[in-house]
Amino acid sequence: MKVHRETKLTDVWALAVGKGSPKLERAKDAPTADPNENDRYFTAGPASSSDSHPAEGFHLLGNLRPPELGFQAVGVTMAKFATLLKGQIFGLPVVDCTGLQGRYNFTFEFDSGPEGREPPDYNSPSLFTAIERLGLKLEARRMPVEHLVIDHVEKIPVAN
Repeated sequence: MKVHRETKLTDVWALAVGKGSPKLERAKDAPTADPNENDRYFTAGPASSSDSHPAEGFHLLGNLRPPELGFQAVGVTMAKFATLLKGQIFGLPVVDCTGLQGRYNFTFEFDSGPEGREPPDYNSPSLFTAIERLGLKLEARRMPVEHLVIDHVEKIPVAN
């Protein structure tokens, strides 16, 4: 197989700082996550059930009813948050354009279901509203993004 990388102008969702300042808490002393769990984005259950500091990453909130989703982020960079959002917004990549350095703690809840439900059955914000509550925003932009291009693939014959 032969591949190369190429930068192309691509439609993306840009995660940017909204009006005012971000409503994020700087992370302090979050233990590093287990390197064997790098492919897992979420840890089930609360971030901490004791006095110890929870490990960095996303910890699912257990008190929500589907289609509500939520997590507590501990020691998370904005780049990691943007990567997580990519899985929630279909069709376009999400790029961190916040310029925010370091790691942050925050709670994030939103409704992943269809709109149109009314309280008391519905009171969770949409994904975009939940992002705005953090002092951030998602903007549709066209930006240069690196892509992996497959130039050539050969099938190796296998004996029966």
